[in-house]
This record gives sequence, structure tokens and C-alpha cells, in this order.
Amino acid sequence: MINLLIVDDEELNLRIIEESLEGSGYILTKATNGMQAWGILIQRKIEFAAIILDRLMPELDGIEVLKFIKSDRSLRDIPVILQTALNSHTEVIEGIESGAFYYLTKPYSKKLLISIVNSAVDNYFRLKKAKEELVLSKKVMRYLSEGVFFISDFSDVLELAPVLSNTYPEPNKVLTGIMELMNNAIEHGKLEIGFDQKKIWQEEDRYNEEIHRRIKLPEYNQKIIKVIYEKKENEIHLWIEDFGKGFDFNNIQNKSAQEENLFLSSGRGILIAKTISFDKVIYHGNGSLVEAISYISQANINSSNT
Repeated sequence: MINLLIVDDEELNLRIIEESLEGSGYILTKATNGMQAWGILIQRKIEFAAIILDRLMPELDGIEVLKFIKSDRSLRDIPVILQTALNSHTEVIEGIESGAFYYLTKPYSKKLLISIVNSAVDNYFRLKKAKEELVLSKKVMRYLSEGVFFISDFSDVLELAPVLSNTYPEPNKVLTGIMELMNNAIEHGKLEIGFDQKKIWQEEDRYNEEIHRRIKLPEYNQKIIKVIYEKKENEIHLWIEDFGKGFDFNNIQNKSAQEENLFLSSGRGILIAKTISFDKVIYHGNGSLVEAISYISQANINSSNT
């Protein structure tokens, strides 16, 4: 049983979302304004795997509700899909910086809505499992200063990402970024799945099926991802190398290209890593090697060791 909260002050929009998700296996709770939505959330009677939230509402708008959600420890991991007719880059960036999982601009297709919701729900449960592992590894990993690791599929990401994140002063901040970069290495490096192909599979709601099929094929099964971790006095470096064909990473370095990625269900993971999780994300060579850098102060190091 997977619960979703949908919030919109227009009854017609709520019906459209409800009809679009009919038969997708989700249980929907509806709210007609931000205040009602927040009241439902703080009751904590239902575990929501995702929230579809209208941006423009009276009294308490979507951005305000989103900020409340992201400031609450028990709610902040719920992916929030903002939906609105506002599609300027400034509006989108504000939504992403406030913590939105995705920014859905009206009008949108039923297929796109289902694809984004499925992606958000999958992300929620992956992160939930990763955080469970994070708690288990916390005490041991504070002693790690360097290491080399090899992963081959998404289950390895769920095991290694929490372990590595526990070596950082703010584990929850970097966990999502580490997972995104590792998942990206598997998808695009090991499995050679292009962004356009991923988008098609997501829109057709067969992404997970294709991933599981592809990862078993002989030409991909033996490929590995190399992860190198190094903690220095004032910074932590994480290198992830997929040994793949690479990509044109210059296309994601400029601001306009980064903004365009906000409208894609694929490609936004790199942006999250660059803007939220790490201080720097640098691609080397042909793009098959990525370096994520976090700057840390001595005070943060001491507090993370207590």
C-alpha cells in the first residue's frame, strides 16, 4: 500500500490527477489548500511516499508548504512534485532549491505524470533503505580516511552510499548526491543508457523492467564501477569511474543547460549533486570519471566524531 498526497485548490485539477493515476496502485489523499495539506502531514498518521503539490494557492502556497516539509526531520525525505503553469527558469530553480523533487509544468500528459510519480516513489524507498543502512554504519565509518570500492548494480549503491556518507560531517546532505552519482555511473556508464532512451522508458513505464533485463546481458554483466574515497585535513574527495564511453559533460557545466535539466526526469541527479550535496562536482577525461569534493572545517570533523 503506497500512499500519495495530492494538493490543489482547484477541484478539477485534483480530479485530473486522480483519474491519471487510477489503476497505478496508489492510494490518494486529497487536500484543497496548503493549510489542509500541512495539517494532514503533521498528524503523521499516514506514510506518504510522494506529494504532488500545486505551487499557486491562497493563504499558504506550494513553496511555503514545501519549505515546511523540508524543515521537518520526519517529513523532509518525502519527494515533492511541484505542479504549476509557471515555467520560467527562475520559478523552477526556486522550487528545486527549496527541495522539490521535480517541477511539473501544466499542461502535462498522463504518461509523464505517472513516470515522474513512479520515479519519485522509487527514490523515496531507495533513500529510506539507504538511511536504515546509514544508522548501522555510523560508528565504524568515522575511522575511514581512504578506500577503494567496486560496485556493479543498484543494490551495491544502497549498501555503499550510506557507509561512505557516514564519513562526512553531514551524512544526510551528501547521501542523495552519492547515490545519484553512483546510479548515474551504472545507468549511463556501465549499461550505456542514453538520456533520451531513459526518458522513453520512463514515459512508457518500463524503465525498471529494462534496467533489470539489460544488467543481466553478457556485454554489461561483468562491467564494474570503481569508487575511490579520500579524506584529507580540510576536504573529502570522492571519485567514481564507470569506464564507459563518457558523455559531453561540457553541456551540463553552463547555467542554461543546468536549468534545462530541471525539466527532465533524467539528468537532474547530477544537478542535485552539484548544487546541494557537494561543494564541487568535476568531470574528467571523457566524462566517465567524476570527482565530488566537500570542504570540511575542523569543527565539523570533531562534531562528526562524537
